[in-house]
Amino acid sequence: MFALVMIALTLAAAFGVVVLAIACLFLASPQFRRLGVAVLLWGAAGSVASFALFVLSVIWGEHGREPVFSQVGAMSAAAGFGIAGATGGIALLAIRGLRLPNRWADRRRVPPAP
Repeated sequence: MFALVMIALTLAAAFGVVVLAIACLFLASPQFRRLGVAVLLWGAAGSVASFALFVLSVIWGEHGREPVFSQVGAMSAAAGFGIAGATGGIALLAIRGLRLPNRWADRRRVPPAP
């Protein structure tokens, strides 16, 4: 069971590295710079939260027997970056894609639905 958890953590960390690479590519493009910033900020927040949960699990669960700054801690932070960064990117795309007219004048331009 432990091996399956470590394999899943490794795959999640690899996903985090891929999300980081894609975010850097988005930052290089002027057209997608906002998306890159959103992915990096959400990813950084997820990475910090994931590492904090790892530290709490080491303190309470392991009673301090495992080093905090280890490969497992780095993999946990990378996994948190990937999941949160992808969520942030999807959220930004959904918000931009679902923009509805907010002003009264814009709503009046749209013909009523049949």
